[in-house]
Amino acid sequence: PRNMGLFIATDQEGGLVQRMRGSGFASIPSAVSQGGQTPATLRADAKVWGAELKQAGINVDLAPVLDTVPTNSSGNPPIGDLDREYGRTPSAVSKHGVAVARGLAAAGVDATVKHFPGLGRVTGNTDTTMGVTDVVTTIHDAYLAPFAAAVRAGVPFVMMSTAFYSRIDPNSPAAFSRPIVTGMLRGLLGFTGVIISDDLGAAAQVSN
Repeated sequence: PRNMGLFIATDQEGGLVQRMRGSGFASIPSAVSQGGQTPATLRADAKVWGAELKQAGINVDLAPVLDTVPTNSSGNPPIGDLDREYGRTPSAVSKHGVAVARGLAAAGVDATVKHFPGLGRVTGNTDTTMGVTDVVTTIHDAYLAPFAAAVRAGVPFVMMSTAFYSRIDPNSPAAFSRPIVTGMLRGLLGFTGVIISDDLGAAAQVSN
């Protein structure tokens, strides 16, 4: 159609991951700090942050992160070590992550929840390490709850992890896995929106 537009996306999570900065953009706190707010307050703040993106011509935010880092984690390079989690339980992550997605939507910006089916329990960063594998997540894992909640809330985009999930599909990174993309995200969760991958260009995880 002639009126077909473009999706223009950026990573605007807050904390250490905020691509758009300077005049016209608030300094967004980390997800850990955002998780200390009430969901209602966070939703209102996310609407403001979304409006800033919209004003700049950006209509997709590659956020919120819905990975849950457990309280007993001894280190989680991609998420926990960078304060990118909203909380340490799937329930807390669900409430705050969905609040961000709804706030962005209220500003006319599409949210992208990530990194399905979760990077909160890996010990390597897929951007800088090869062979990153989650050895605990299962098809019906409790840590999938934030993604299920986001799908129920109508989130338009889901980003796939590029880690391996040995208890689901040991042969393919999630972004290339039919059991995970089609079986879990499309099938079990019923997601009908747009599925995108995490970095496939410079990430060490997929360099081969």
